[in-house]
Amino acid sequence: MEINKDRFHNLYVFAGGIEEAPARDAPGILHNTIGNSANDQIAAQPVNRLVYVDPGVHYIGSYIWEIPSDTRVYLAPGAVLMGGLAIRQARNVHIFGRGVVYQGHLDPHYYADGLTIDHATDVSIAGTCFIDPLHYTIAMGGSDGITIDNVKTFSCLVWSDGFDMMSCSHVTIRRSFLRTSDDCIAIYGSRFTNYGGSHDVTVTDCVLWADVAHPMNMGTHGDAVHDGDVIENIRFENIDVLDQHEFQSNYLGVMALNPGDKNTIHNVMFKNIRIDALEHGRVFDVEVKYNKDYNPAPGRLIENITFEYIHITSGPGEEVSLVAGYDSTHPVRDILFKDIYRDGGKVADLSAANIHVGDYTSQIRIV
Repeated sequence: MEINKDRFHNLYVFAGGIEEAPARDAPGILHNTIGNSANDQIAAQPVNRLVYVDPGVHYIGSYIWEIPSDTRVYLAPGAVLMGGLAIRQARNVHIFGRGVVYQGHLDPHYYADGLTIDHATDVSIAGTCFIDPLHYTIAMGGSDGITIDNVKTFSCLVWSDGFDMMSCSHVTIRRSFLRTSDDCIAIYGSRFTNYGGSHDVTVTDCVLWADVAHPMNMGTHGDAVHDGDVIENIRFENIDVLDQHEFQSNYLGVMALNPGDKNTIHNVMFKNIRIDALEHGRVFDVEVKYNKDYNPAPGRLIENITFEYIHITSGPGEEVSLVAGYDSTHPVRDILFKDIYRDGGKVADLSAANIHVGDYTSQIRIV
């Protein structure tokens, strides 16, 4: 709810099903056993152990809790974890419950993520709310088999992205709300200590609000030292975009496909995307880029991309959308715009969709 056009003091009301909480007093449950100092006690429990975090405020002693393998963590409604979480080189870790992870009390220079998933497998998080993450809400790197379900996040610091992944595969994001001060969801190749492309990522039934940068972004980072990475088999479906508020020309685009670092992006579907009037931004940005803020080399190729059933509400802050290659050897090809609607009416051509097609492109169609 926004009152008197005040976009910074909103009321958020989330409706959902009644949570099925685990039995609080079942044998073997560890209560409020959190933080790295408690990991020996956790490890002494049987496999598939459960840490039950009760209502109340709980400080993580070293401010980041590295959760060990084969652990479930339940954050009861009213539980507030003060700090951050990490799952590193671990497997079979599941965080659930409608508690809160809060970092607003920490020095912003820590750049701590709300949750770091680093070279891990079989990880899920469901129901949790993140407030004031110092860096990414959920940072995923070199990991496989991740599910994010019914997660809410609110960030306000520089580089406080929502859900970012580098060199990840088989990632599912659903039923989540993100209001972020950088990209809401970003999909990259190699970055930091993560190497390789990203593939098989599905994002459904989410609400996105980017106060800075992009609601949906992919391709910027990769292995430019070698031959780049491939980002492929990506699907965004049934997404509501409440706003983009970005003025830097390199970072416009509600749906931004901007490969750099010799990267290739192909086989991407955006379907049933609804976009409210933008404070400032553009709807589509499909460009092979050489962003000198980040890239030592331009991207390689964008191909086989479909935008289907896209509903746009016009506004004075919307810039013209762009489709363009970098040069003749770094092109964009086979882009389909299908059933694009503006202010309730289906558009007949690219001009009516407010899309400009630039150089080094082929097979750009609207039907």
